[in-house]
Amino acid sequence: MTSLRRLNISLEDGADGTVQQEIEYAFFARVESWEWLEQATRQEKQEQWESYRERGEGAFAQCRVRATDDKTYEMCVKTKTPGELGKKEVEQICSKDFFEQFRFFADKGLNKTRYIFEIEGTDLKWEVDVYTTQSGERHPWLKIDLEVPSAETELPKFPFPLKEVIVNQPAQRSEEEKAQISKLFEEWTIKVEAVKAEPAEATAE
Repeated sequence: MTSLRRLNISLEDGADGTVQQEIEYAFFARVESWEWLEQATRQEKQEQWESYRERGEGAFAQCRVRATDDKTYEMCVKTKTPGELGKKEVEQICSKDFFEQFRFFADKGLNKTRYIFEIEGTDLKWEVDVYTTQSGERHPWLKIDLEVPSAETELPKFPFPLKEVIVNQPAQRSEEEKAQISKLFEEWTIKVEAVKAEPAEATAE
């Protein structure tokens, strides 16, 4: 696979509040079998909740929290402004209490299992996100991310048995592809109504 232009370039940190640059490709694919997931180097369960705001002319702001294997909790704030290359993204470790509180503030959520596939002979790795529907089943479409050190990095071929793939990055996608991806996220999304708040303790005036 050759190098693609117009990548999704964001500024990301290592969950320590400091900003670093990240260059990442995002692909969407349909599969018919799951046996190949057993070849993953490792996997982790992720529950994610976010609030998203459009700011006009392509600008947006997003805040999310993520629980990984019900052990670690992180919050992340992303912003995109017109004329800026990529996104600014800052992550920070947070508490389980913060995560639980944010769930009731969020607009939507996602449940997924991330499978990590290290690419032999390189420092690269495929991150394959398999989403769980509200009925508890695996969705046949999944998301594949690949972080690279440079926009000039030659991309490896997919080692997975994929039936359909959207390889175009955001700036290259057709209106049909954009609509299809939007539909996928709608199907992957956990409805906020499915989350019930804990009863608040009474406080004196």
